[in-house]
Amino acid sequence: MENVLKGFISENWNYILLGAIMIMMLLVMIKFIHKYWLSLRYSRSTRMASIAMVIATAVVLCSGWFLVHYVEKRGLVLFTAFAVCVFYFEIRQFREYKQELRYWACHDSLTGLPNRPEFREQLIQELASLPGQAHSAAVLYLDIDRFRNVNDSLGPVVGDELLQQLSERLFTCLNGTGLLARPGGDEFLILFHKVQGIGDVLQMAKEILASFDQPFVVGEYELYITASIGLSMYPDGGEDADTLIRNADTAMYFAKERCHRLHVYNEDMNVKLLERLSIENDIRRGMDLSEFVLFYQPKVGTRSGKLAGMEALIRWNHPENGLIQPCKFIPIAEETGLIVPLGEWVLTEACRQLKAWEAKGFHPIPISVNLSSRQFQKKDLVVRIMDIISKFQINPAWLELELTESCMMQTPELLNHTMYQLKEIGLSIALDDFGTGYSSLSYLSSFPLDVLKIDRGFVKNVTSNSDSAAIVSAIITLAHNLGLKVICEGVETKEQLDFLKGNDCDEIQGYYYSPPIPPNDIEKWISRYPDAEVAGNSYGYVSGEFERQG
Repeated sequence: MENVLKGFISENWNYILLGAIMIMMLLVMIKFIHKYWLSLRYSRSTRMASIAMVIATAVVLCSGWFLVHYVEKRGLVLFTAFAVCVFYFEIRQFREYKQELRYWACHDSLTGLPNRPEFREQLIQELASLPGQAHSAAVLYLDIDRFRNVNDSLGPVVGDELLQQLSERLFTCLNGTGLLARPGGDEFLILFHKVQGIGDVLQMAKEILASFDQPFVVGEYELYITASIGLSMYPDGGEDADTLIRNADTAMYFAKERCHRLHVYNEDMNVKLLERLSIENDIRRGMDLSEFVLFYQPKVGTRSGKLAGMEALIRWNHPENGLIQPCKFIPIAEETGLIVPLGEWVLTEACRQLKAWEAKGFHPIPISVNLSSRQFQKKDLVVRIMDIISKFQINPAWLELELTESCMMQTPELLNHTMYQLKEIGLSIALDDFGTGYSSLSYLSSFPLDVLKIDRGFVKNVTSNSDSAAIVSAIITLAHNLGLKVICEGVETKEQLDFLKGNDCDEIQGYYYSPPIPPNDIEKWISRYPDAEVAGNSYGYVSGEFERQG
């Protein structure tokens, strides 16, 4: 047998060699045609597709030329046998690859979960089986709160790892009771089928939210994440797949807006959502048309009674609705990301106004500006602030940045680094609305703060509620021991002022002295009290309204 094999090889070695060469050429041809097909399938590179097609065509022509001129009958049979084997394995591999492509066309590449089209298809199948059944179906739309801050501050690698951990935790929480999908970004869709009533769905939704109580550990970061869920039930929340998904999405936005974390869809939401979209469009237009203005509220030294500074507060001079308070549009600007350009405009305008007052001969007046958490998460925040200060040539010591407790809860490591950079420039930093958020005393010592502002909610009751009085007194003492200046907001009466004087509060801000007023009125206000003690109730507080005196 061995001699026969050797004889066969010695007699046909040229054909075997030629066949091997042809097989290699054939493999090259198949690979290039495969790449060409992929290029057309995904439109990745027109140039690559053209090159692949030219090379594949050349290989085919060369193969034909070899067959015609050099391969005899036995060689052709041998080559055909080899070619059949090669084609078999290549076609098998190609089918497996097509199956893999089909799978990833229906699933998210990051988490492996079904994507939106696959979720929609399965929801359609589920709804088709519901008529005549005693059970129903529910769609949950889950969105991660402030996920963009994680991506902006810690980078997309951390964000992707967080999403993978989120999907695993959600999948474990569902435990096979529902279909979990990721339509994209930081959003997840959940289908609960064969549910008996909304009570069952609400209970499962609360369990999902409770699973977020434990932090996510991503590398060196320990992240506390919250989520908002919108819920739509068949048939009240929609009778087809697209309507159910859309209405669950609408309910989720309402949950975010009202900090409820969980909201069930009702028909009134569509009207409110249209109003919301209208406000968002109006904000964009208002920024282009310079409809936003700054008002300034004085801060007065508690003991000296002299002007100590002022806070810049944005207002919207709407052409149809008049002057709009920030509580009506800031939440929408925060959610849509418009707060970043809007906040930068506030900072720019405040610096411009400070320089204008200096040019008019006024003594420099320290101005505080509120910064949102979105702004603090921007890696170029320090550079942008330096550019604005340099543009107007103002002393950084006259500029104070205010941030809230909730802002400090998000990526505190990055925030701490940014705050130290701002301090190096010469700016001071204030913690605003202390007592309304997480009120973690550790922040007072771990962050480079200069000022602590006590929220008006505590100040309002200092003369009528012993608990509020004790809290305010304790906060003032603690802040002073940490070397912080204390400002109390919302001071409206002389009794409140006297209490704060008695507890060594440094400055007060509130309607007792003045509401937020336009720049021109501020100039008159300063001219009226250039160096002397500011008179209380200088705007005449009468039944909640203010009238200019004198």
